[in-house]
Order: sequence, then C-alpha cells, then structure tokens
Amino acid sequence: MEDVVTGFFREASNKVTEPILFEELCKNLMDDVDVADEDMDYFKDMIQSLFFRGSDFIADNLGLYPYQTTTNNKSADNLAHFLYSVMGISEEDCKKIEVAKSQYQFNVLEDMVIKNIESRNDVCEAEKETSIFHC
Repeated sequence: MEDVVTGFFREASNKVTEPILFEELCKNLMDDVDVADEDMDYFKDMIQSLFFRGSDFIADNLGLYPYQTTTNNKSADNLAHFLYSVMGISEEDCKKIEVAKSQYQFNVLEDMVIKNIESRNDVCEAEKETSIFHC
C-alpha cells in the first residue's frame, strides 16, 4: 500500500526524483547544520532511522511521499494512476495537496530534507500519463 500512496503523491505533485542516497543526503544536511565532529555518527544514525530503510529512502509523512525510493512494482504504479484518475484530481486539487504538505510538516529536519532534495538537479516534472479510461 505504501507504494500506491507514494505513486499517488508523485502524480499529484507531478514530480520524479532519482534515488535519494544516504551518504549524499547526510553530507548535504551537514553543510546546512553545524554538527560537532563527535556527533557526526549520532547525526547519521538519526537520519538513517528517520528517513531510510536499508538503502531506500522512505516516507513516513505526507511531505516525503513524492521522494520515496521507487520500486519496480508495476501493479502499485497502475493502482496509483487508477486512483489518481478515478478521483478526478484537477490542477486546483494538486495545488491544495501542495498547500497541505507545507502546513502539516512533521518537523524541521523533514523540512530540511525536502528542501535539500528539491534543490538537487535530479528532481523534475513527471510526464503525465493519459487516463486509463477509454470511453
């Protein structure tokens, strides 16, 4: 189900990302946060436990879903697209989803992670699929 929710939010936000790499994310976050040398391992452990499952970036909150590591689960992708299509999500609805994401952020660290991901060059607009309904 997690893959379906992630796919739905990707479609609604019209975003596609390259995989989020743990070491790269840690390095970029440490550029923005003053972390003492003796706290580096603790900081990395915190990032690992909050945002990764193994090497996969995970989403446990609304704002992170579009960036979750993609799987090669075509069924989940198709179901996400089906839900997006059947719900008749409009551009106005997509804007409301973006507003909700900004209002219900989990914490400051999540906000920093999202800004870091957004500032990378490998976040781009997704190509919208056509409707799966043929009338």
